[in-house]
Amino acid sequence: MASGPAARTSSDAAAESASAFQSFLLRHVHRALAEGFHDSVGKNPVRAVLSLQVRGPSLPDLLVRLEQACTRHWADGRQMCEQRSLTGSACVLELHGDERRHNSKAVRISASDSGWKQAERSDPFALREANWAFYDDLADDDTLSQRVPFEEGHGEPSAAGMMHADLPPGSVLAHPSWALLRLSDSAMATRGLDQPGFLSGMHLLHAWEVRKGVLAHVGVEYECPRGHRFLSADRRTDVPLYSACPCRKERPLLAQLMRLFVHSPEPLLLHPRVQPCPGWVLFWPHVPLPWELAEKTLFVLRLPCVYATAEGVAVCPEGKALSECKLLKGWLTVPSARPKGGL
Repeated sequence: MASGPAARTSSDAAAESASAFQSFLLRHVHRALAEGFHDSVGKNPVRAVLSLQVRGPSLPDLLVRLEQACTRHWADGRQMCEQRSLTGSACVLELHGDERRHNSKAVRISASDSGWKQAERSDPFALREANWAFYDDLADDDTLSQRVPFEEGHGEPSAAGMMHADLPPGSVLAHPSWALLRLSDSAMATRGLDQPGFLSGMHLLHAWEVRKGVLAHVGVEYECPRGHRFLSADRRTDVPLYSACPCRKERPLLAQLMRLFVHSPEPLLLHPRVQPCPGWVLFWPHVPLPWELAEKTLFVLRLPCVYATAEGVAVCPEGKALSECKLLKGWLTVPSARPKGGL
């Protein structure tokens, strides 16, 4: 019987080939995974990886076997949930069912409806969590503020989400997204808001002339993800929904318009309408508007954290498009019985 190299059988060659292929798979499985092999975003770089390095009639079979190996490796405890939050971050937990809450590990600091308390909040994955549940859990003491009946549903909910221009008249929402409160300490209108989170010197309401000889004190408040708060002096124009936070000069964080403070010696009318993104419908509270604010009372309107319709969530754009995200002019006006005016 022949011996040596010439005696190699077909089974030996097959075993050697299988070993080489096994080594090939181990090298490329990890590379394919690292480059984004996952179902949830509809991308599979396996073919791209192989096509750069392999040629020949066996390529189709190799592709099938490599993809199968990648799938087994990925599904063996390595598959992530990747459900997107309302802010666009992915859930970092392994694939799970509805019995477990999503978690992107992103955390921000937000104030309560009235601004008297601050707390950390998890990245929201549901509109109820974003615009109502967090604030309900952080409710203030009645000695600090009193909630005004506002956006209260009557009857069985007929629509999920928020009030906006495309929602049918008479819709009943599952939960409120806005909140209106009276603050007990009206003197803060002139001395400044003694609340947590305000940057130094940026807690003072501004005197606005609502009609000749009559001054109201108004505060347009922004809040950044770190919990920094500041009042803007913008007036008589569309109010930007976003503003750079002064907390740092380099790569400033984007702060969002979250509260409107109003105190006036005469009644005023509140009529907030928000365009959260260019081309989007307008959003407003689910109440008859305009809403009258009583005189000599310090009110605060808390705006939604997230704006959404049944079609999706309004995502904060970048660049010049930010200027199209705004609270429309005319959100605060003088009743028509008096000389016309608006802020």
